[in-house]
Amino acid sequence: VQVLSMRNNQAALQQYQQKVNNKPSPANRYGLAFSALRSNQPELAQQQLDLLEQQLSPLPYRLLQAELWNASGRAKQASDLLQQMLSVYPNSHPITMLLAQSLHLQGLQQQVVDLLEPHSRLHADDIQLWYRLAEAYGLANDIKGVHLARAEYFMLTAAVPRARQHLQLALKQPNVSENEVLLIEQRIKDAEILQQDLNF
Repeated sequence: VQVLSMRNNQAALQQYQQKVNNKPSPANRYGLAFSALRSNQPELAQQQLDLLEQQLSPLPYRLLQAELWNASGRAKQASDLLQQMLSVYPNSHPITMLLAQSLHLQGLQQQVVDLLEPHSRLHADDIQLWYRLAEAYGLANDIKGVHLARAEYFMLTAAVPRARQHLQLALKQPNVSENEVLLIEQRIKDAEILQQDLNF
């Protein structure tokens, strides 16, 4: 969490290098590995990860390993590991989002959609999920999906006019079912209520 809060990746890297020099604890090594990954230094990240293998519990170790593989051009290895982990921890949000990234890196956009569509019902308030899902819909040539995902993204960012615009565009798509029309019309009403609340 501390690494994520630092805007300057290089500063985080230097800070954790100093911490590891002073006290090579698992927490400090994990911070160094994570900040090295964010600073585009996969070799240093892997070095620290190797030292952590016997010290970290399996879940954080494997998540960091998968992220490292994603960053170093081994997305297939990452997705294989993450799919195995997801079978043990179904609906895990960090595993699912990292797996979506792995599949995206492999160009498997429909698989990203198939993964994130049901997951979005469990994490409807996650802005990054809707961003990733909209991107996957676009790359999979699903225009209706793009508009619906963008609408949810803009609702969460309080850009209600843009959300309504995308909902209206989704209604105009030729492959919208009667049930989807009802759901979209309800989201338009939700957007109108949200806009009134924001104007209050």
